[in-house]
Amino acid sequence: VVEENKYSQSEAEALLMKRLQEKGKVTGNGTMSSGGGTAKLEYQRTVTINGVEMYYIRLDVYGSAGTTTEGYYGVGVKNGQCYTVTGSNGSLSAVQY
Repeated sequence: VVEENKYSQSEAEALLMKRLQEKGKVTGNGTMSSGGGTAKLEYQRTVTINGVEMYYIRLDVYGSAGTTTEGYYGVGVKNGQCYTVTGSNGSLSAVQY
């Protein structure tokens, strides 16, 4: 019997935020590196892209001018790997981030 690893949604969001900080997109205090504003992750749903089941998460930025969407990301449910997700609902693609 092989125990399968599975990340929860909150664990996946923590992994993604850590990765965004490592890449310099978000600062350690949760603001965007360029332009300021508060970074907030918004879970959308679970999707399968290229055979990988992942949490599909939107990165929103809350600033003085209102809320904007900075991008979409995925975190593998089983592997914890972060991805940049592009495309529309009918055709999503993911690249390791």
